[in-house]
Amino acid sequence: TFVVTNPPWGLRVSNDSDIRDLFAALGTKLRGSPGVHAAWLDGSETGAKATGINWKEAFRTNNSGLLVRALLADF
Repeated sequence: TFVVTNPPWGLRVSNDSDIRDLFAALGTKLRGSPGVHAAWLDGSETGAKATGINWKEAFRTNNSGLLVRALLADF
C-alpha cells in the first residue's frame, strides 16, 4: 500500500497548533500500518517533524519560489 500526501503548509494554514495535531494523528496512523510506503511533500520543516516519523529526503525542488521536499518512509 502506498500513501502519498501533500498536506497544507505555510500560508495555506491558519493555525499551526491545529495542523500539528493533524500531522501527529497522521503519523500515528502511518506508524500503525505495517507494510505501508509513504511519501510526504513538505514545504516546511515543522510539518513532517510533527508526524514523529523518521522521514528520508528523496529530493528537493522549487515550486513558485518555495522549497519543497519529497520525503519517504516505510512501515
